[in-house]
Amino acid sequence: MTDSSPLALISAGGLLKAIAGIAYLVDGEGIIMGISDEAAAPENQPGECAVCLPYVGRSIFAMLHGEDVKASYQTLHQAVWSGKSAKYGFDYRCDAPDLERRMRMSVSLVSEGGEPLAVLYQSLVLSEEPRAPIPLFRADHLASRNSVRPDDEILTLCSYCHAIAWPIGADPETREWIEPPEYYRRGGASDVVVSHGICDCCFERVVEPPLRLLYNDLELEDAVAD
Repeated sequence: MTDSSPLALISAGGLLKAIAGIAYLVDGEGIIMGISDEAAAPENQPGECAVCLPYVGRSIFAMLHGEDVKASYQTLHQAVWSGKSAKYGFDYRCDAPDLERRMRMSVSLVSEGGEPLAVLYQSLVLSEEPRAPIPLFRADHLASRNSVRPDDEILTLCSYCHAIAWPIGADPETREWIEPPEYYRRGGASDVVVSHGICDCCFERVVEPPLRLLYNDLELEDAVAD
């Protein structure tokens, strides 16, 4: 007998239209199954997000830049899909040149009868504060990373909090992470190629919790080393 309850008649597309913010439904392999209206609108893609718009059938991980960043999201996705962390959330930054934008990412398992069906990614704006424009966050500037020349300086930007590794090119053991305005106060230039990484604080805050859910301490050391 077909379930005729009101809930059974609600489609995934209908739910996505009702969800606030930028939202994606993603399968276990990371392929986007559906997107909210806000996610489909270019004007709602702040900062670097405008460089690579999502669409159904594409891997959500293809929207990310930096191998460490992709690996962190893949670990989080696996932790949620496996049910070891059915809900997970964290705050992050997605600035525009003239706006400091703080956001909240919520990642939740969608299941039925104990079987995973999808992972829901929902991103909400928490606050927006105007500031003097920072050229590093122009979408066209961020897109320039796709054509790196041998003599280009590579600036590493934390994908989660937008701190900058300083000085450029320093070893992880000697560098410090500073705010973008401080980067310019120290003489930093805009004529650089922006890459993405994860600062020490955000690794501990965002990345380690799902890692610890998936691995024991010895396996975690191996996973971080890889």
